[in-house]
Amino acid sequence: MRSLSLCSSSIALALLASSGHATARVLPASPCPWCDASSTGGPPDTLVVDPRASSATWSAAGAPARHGTVGISSGLLVSRHEVLTTGRFTIDLSNLHDGQPAASFITRGAARVGPARWRVTGDLTLHGVTRPLTFDADVRWPEPGHMVASGAFRVRGTPFGLTLDTSGPAGDELLVNVTLDARRRAAVATAQ
Repeated sequence: MRSLSLCSSSIALALLASSGHATARVLPASPCPWCDASSTGGPPDTLVVDPRASSATWSAAGAPARHGTVGISSGLLVSRHEVLTTGRFTIDLSNLHDGQPAASFITRGAARVGPARWRVTGDLTLHGVTRPLTFDADVRWPEPGHMVASGAFRVRGTPFGLTLDTSGPAGDELLVNVTLDARRRAAVATAQ
């Protein structure tokens, strides 16, 4: 088995396990302050996004206005005591743009800006180009270990080297609405 030196974060292990690396393990290293179980707040809770319960839609202004649905293909969200700490998700764009099968978003941070509202900052990768993206998300906890996060963001095609073929006042801009339904790994496996 090949060993990788990783931070002891549960998201790294969950990503490796979801990629077929079931024997992944964390090597002893200096503790990571945001994920070490001995730090204040306890261990993080890794929630797996359920693609069937999640959704993504897009719309473009113009004449005529256009809209559609794209799928969420995967994702992980990490929280500690119902506080969003990090995450990632991938949107399946195969039915929207033939040359780019997916767009991925990886968080760099999340800050609470209201009772159930978070400002999420991260990087969006589309068409092989990565750009910073910040948007607000509404987060609710229907039950322990189950998070539903909904947010919307605007994407222009030009910075990503894409021609989105939208006409009208918005130019090449799409509005993307995402709802992620995530549960602890055991709950997702049971639901499938």
